[in-house]
Order: sequence, then C-alpha cells, then structure tokens
Amino acid sequence: MNPERKIRPGKIALVVSITVLLLLGIMLIFPKGGIRIAGKDFYFLRFEDVINTKNEAKFKPDEWVATTLDSIQREFDRLDSLSTAEAAMVAIESANADTNRMFFPTENRDALDSFFEALFRCGETKEQVRVV
Repeated sequence: MNPERKIRPGKIALVVSITVLLLLGIMLIFPKGGIRIAGKDFYFLRFEDVINTKNEAKFKPDEWVATTLDSIQREFDRLDSLSTAEAAMVAIESANADTNRMFFPTENRDALDSFFEALFRCGETKEQVRVV
C-alpha cells in the first residue's frame, strides 16, 4: 500500500453506509424462524426487534428486588427445614450448577490473592496490572 495514499472520509462514509444497507436488507428478508445449514440453526436480528413498536413494560427495580428477596427467603426457609447434611448437599449442588462459579486449582482458594492484591495496589500506585 502506498504510504502517501490517504483514505478520504467520504470513502469511509460510503463503506459504512453500504454495510448498514446490506445488513438492513438481510434484516428485512431473513426468515423469522431462522435457517438451518448443516444441522445448525442460524438466526439474524429482525427489523421488528430493533424498531420495537410495542409498549414494553418498564423494568421496575423495586419489584425485582422484592421478588428476588422473597425467593431467597423461601430458599433459606427451605434450607432451615433440612438437616445440616441435607442442607450442605443442597448448597453443593446449587454451587456446582452455577455457571458463574469460579473453580480454583486443587481447591486452593488463595490462588488469586496476589492478583487481587495487585489490583488493589494499582489504585494507589497507578501501576499497570496485566490480565491474561
């Protein structure tokens, strides 16, 4: 590529516009149920999903918190009714079912202590912390 050749803003705008129009066209013609290729289902964002004309219910944090607290309280009540061994088994099953659970090598719960200490120090010393 010639280092003297510059990309003009007009060309960038043209490429972006063409890309948006192509995606908009795909949105309009892609079937709602998706398509199946080689045993895999493929879906594309629908125009109706982007331009929502329906009146959706607004998120109400107070109701969500109340509902969540109620479900947590019911779970605590259920666990209180169990024996200690049964409650421990339920807790272990629940922890293993959690997709966000962090697994430590050889159950060493101190494995990430140095990482968190470095994060804590970088707030004070402004040093970089690299995360791989």
